[in-house]
Amino acid sequence: GRLEDARKEFERSIDADPNTDAYDHLGKIYLAWHDMPRAEATFRSALKVDPFDIDAHFGLGKVLESTGRPTDALREYDKGLEMDPSDKEAKAAVVRLHEFSPSSNLVKD
Repeated sequence: GRLEDARKEFERSIDADPNTDAYDHLGKIYLAWHDMPRAEATFRSALKVDPFDIDAHFGLGKVLESTGRPTDALREYDKGLEMDPSDKEAKAAVVRLHEFSPSSNLVKD
């Protein structure tokens, strides 16, 4: 399908020139497929290329939240929000994680 074609294109792009746009799009495809190990690896690769990649921080936050790692997810959402404090989805995730997790487990650094 279309996502599979897009996945192949983004992988070719990364092979030719590792770039955050391709990693971010590829990570979002893996998220859509609920392939969390590949999504996590892809977003982490994007952050190796550019530690200030907002989309990768938010994407990684989603992966970590969905795999039961709320403290790590909060850290990624917070890093992204430091650079883009207007992101409504990330702000909602932070509120949600604080509401549904014991506060003792969510101490900020």
